[in-house]
Amino acid sequence: MTTPYYWSKKNEHEAALLWASIRDRRGLNVVIGKPGSGKSALCRELVRKYAGGDSGMHPMFLPSGQFHCRKDLISVLDGLFHKQLMSPEATERAIMDRLRRTLKTRSMEHPAPTVLFIDDVNRLHNDVWSVIHELLLDELDGQKTIQIVLLMRPEHFKAIHEHPNVMSRIETSAHVSPLSFSETHCFAIAQLKYLAPHRTRHISILVKFLFYAWTWGNPEAIRGVCASLVTSPSENPQKPMVLRLLQHLVLRETSGL
Repeated sequence: MTTPYYWSKKNEHEAALLWASIRDRRGLNVVIGKPGSGKSALCRELVRKYAGGDSGMHPMFLPSGQFHCRKDLISVLDGLFHKQLMSPEATERAIMDRLRRTLKTRSMEHPAPTVLFIDDVNRLHNDVWSVIHELLLDELDGQKTIQIVLLMRPEHFKAIHEHPNVMSRIETSAHVSPLSFSETHCFAIAQLKYLAPHRTRHISILVKFLFYAWTWGNPEAIRGVCASLVTSPSENPQKPMVLRLLQHLVLRETSGL
């Protein structure tokens, strides 16, 4: 059973814009939000809904965008798109040319777009931005051969302005907002409903969510989770453990909740 994801009304419109850009193969998109606001969760929910089939997408994830040089990113992409890597003696140019040929071939043979999600994008070296720019140069019938989605914090988005060749290619900027008290309450209740068949998995989701909410100072989110636990069935076998965790991790460390 798939982990439930709560579609915030504030973020639903942003997700629709992002999917429309991906579907139409417009090229580069960015998802902007504070840590723990749900950038990765939103993208993974899009993948869950639209991956596969002729009308969906072929997603690939890079969990971190902390590449220090051009060669680092090219080597990782070569491994994503090819089962057999080129020889260590192959030049960077040869690897990049093969990658671009592969993307063109995939674009011709598969109606669904190839989408590369790069999470946790920090300040990238100039050479790394040049790889992203080069990948977005190739088109087939007016559509980009690869769709790139960069997930980043607001302060890192400002760094793109230093690279006008990349900045000018951004089609959609989706701004993810943290969940409010009522939204978090609904999200946590959805998780608790699935505790019986998937206890450990969904408890870990709540624990992670609480950790982010606490660390990044979102008291409304913490209160939402607390409220969901109070209203959940008392016979829920996981409830005492989560309440103890709340007391230890959150309630003891925060005031005024």
